[in-house]
Amino acid sequence: MYKTLISSKLPIVAVDIPSGWDVEKGMIKAESLQPDMLISLTAPKLGCRGFKGKFHYLGGRFIPLDLDKKYELNLPTYPGTDQCVKLET
Repeated sequence: MYKTLISSKLPIVAVDIPSGWDVEKGMIKAESLQPDMLISLTAPKLGCRGFKGKFHYLGGRFIPLDLDKKYELNLPTYPGTDQCVKLET
């Protein structure tokens, strides 16, 4: 199934971290999944720095502002009551 996804010509969406990627190191194998879109949850993972797809969204307003500041997460501002925000790729 995994090889079928890698060779697929259909757009692929990954949630939180693409399958086969290391959460901190990112894509560790040349034949890893290359999604067109990534939806990170809570905060982008370190391993997503190498994401080269067209669309990257951050979903969930789960981190209180004081924790964001304390750990210097530098999370983007969510407009209004939106639960996701588009990140620059």
